[in-house]
Amino acid sequence: MRIVQLGKFYPPENGGIETVTLDLAEGFAKRGWQSEVVAFTRQRPENIVRNGVSILRVKCRAVFSSQPLGLDWIFATIRRARRADATILHAPNVLGGIVSPFLGQGKSIVLWHSDIVNKGFFEVLIRPLEELMLRRADQIWVTSDIYAANSQRLQKHTDKIRTLPLGIHDVAAGPVHPLSDEIQTFLRGRRFALSVGRLVPYKGFHDLIEAAALLDDNQVIVIAGTGPLKDELAAAIDRLGVGNRVLLAGRVPDELLKALFAHAALFVLASNQRSEAYGVVLLEAMTFGLPIVATDISGSGVPWVAGSGKTGPIVPVKSPTALAEAIRTLFTAKDTSTLRRQSRERFVELFGVETMVDRACAFLR
Repeated sequence: MRIVQLGKFYPPENGGIETVTLDLAEGFAKRGWQSEVVAFTRQRPENIVRNGVSILRVKCRAVFSSQPLGLDWIFATIRRARRADATILHAPNVLGGIVSPFLGQGKSIVLWHSDIVNKGFFEVLIRPLEELMLRRADQIWVTSDIYAANSQRLQKHTDKIRTLPLGIHDVAAGPVHPLSDEIQTFLRGRRFALSVGRLVPYKGFHDLIEAAALLDDNQVIVIAGTGPLKDELAAAIDRLGVGNRVLLAGRVPDELLKALFAHAALFVLASNQRSEAYGVVLLEAMTFGLPIVATDISGSGVPWVAGSGKTGPIVPVKSPTALAEAIRTLFTAKDTSTLRRQSRERFVELFGVETMVDRACAFLR
């Protein structure tokens, strides 16, 4: 079977959707299928084979509202997809509506990672293209039942929906390196809560920093990631006087990120909008068996991914007080072994990458 995936970017240009694309592509190839990917690149265009996957990277000519643009992608997509047994279009991707009428006779799959939200007039402008893409799809894969049920864009197409929970590799496997000197100096032997993500509004880091003001000095938070709110968050830390409790660690290499997960006492996801449709970072925390504090984002898959309380407290969005209380509860708990065991078990049972690929293959057969 020949499977062509159509994405915005592909590793080493990293992101959550890009990682899913790679894991599916290599999983299909490992099962003996002909696996191909068409994606944009900010670097030099190339046509290569890596780990059994044929990868065509075409030049990104412009980016508008997070959407890469270029005619090369459209033409390459149509050429490859017309010879495919199935195409998988990763959405959101505005160009999907443009190419969908020309994808040939194979199965047409839309993997719906997230609605387009908070884009104003652009969101209204692209709705006809999204509707065309969804109408022409044979199947629409969603990452959770909850997200699908709360997506207005999908309500006309419920008969096409299949649920494909995303999975990841077991990132806890293998050796763990020590924490960096900078982080150890900040911690001074104190236990810490870890949070990871781009420093953007919907991740809720403002709420997490405000929560730190309600914690004790021996209850600290490390935030790994970078983004446009870096200076604003640093100013908030100074204004609230919590520089001894919150460390903005910035972008960290994979080895250090693994060490942070391995040494953390708990993990916190403070996101506050449906832009956080799934929370893949929660799966990473589960591989290490971490107790989790997550937010109850209405219409998002996050509460379900987090186990609806099986891995730790679920708290209201945009509530620093509730965040602080949940974090304090886990820091002061005499025994979190049950939460740790359930966190690890949830990953093994539901969120391994092989489970995801097997399910996708079953949908495609």
